[in-house]
Parts: sequence; structure tokens; C-alpha cells
Amino acid sequence: MVTLVQEGWHAGTWHGVLHGAEDDPGIHVVHRGELLENISVMPEGEGVHRISVPVPVELLDDGMHTFLIRLEDGTVAGHFNIATTSPDQSDMQAELAALRAELDLLRRAFRRHCMETLS
Repeated sequence: MVTLVQEGWHAGTWHGVLHGAEDDPGIHVVHRGELLENISVMPEGEGVHRISVPVPVELLDDGMHTFLIRLEDGTVAGHFNIATTSPDQSDMQAELAALRAELDLLRRAFRRHCMETLS
């Protein structure tokens, strides 16, 4: 069984380690149906390969971007996402209102607790 461990980002390049693959797994990265170029696959031992995927900035626009990591036989080994949408102002205002309501609830509960313990 093939597993992909995501190691994160550095300087616009996604890094991960593929475990359980053949000697040459033939890794492809697909974004919106197009194959990405300049993928680096380095063997690190039996069945272990380090993958580096530089993401060209011209691919990114507003929205969620999913990059599929496929083996040569078509099996999807994993994926990684990039969210490039700025938070919606109304979403932030709704979140702030919910936090204020929760703070008011906690404040009332704390005051009630203090009154009960003093009595």
C-alpha cells in the first residue's frame, strides 16, 4: 500500500514523502486536468521517495486549488490544497458576532457563579 506523508511548504514548493512505492513510481502531479512540470522525485531507500512540487504562481487565482499526486498507473497517492481566497468581510463579521455572544454568555455565567458562592 502506498502512503503519502505531507511535509509542508518552503519557498513556493510543496514537499512530501511517498512510502511503499516501486523503484520508479512514475509520479505525476495534476492541477485542473493539466500535468505540472519540474517535479522532483528522489529515492531515499527501498520504497521511499521524496517529492518536491514547485507550484508556478501563474496557476494560482482566487479559490481553492487541489493538486493530485498520481502514480503512473493512475492511482491517486494523495493531494495537497492551496486556498488563495481572502476571507469574506461578512464571514468575519458573523464570526465576531458569535464570539461576542459567547463572551456575554460566559460573563453572565461567571457573575452568577460569583453571586452563588458569596451567598
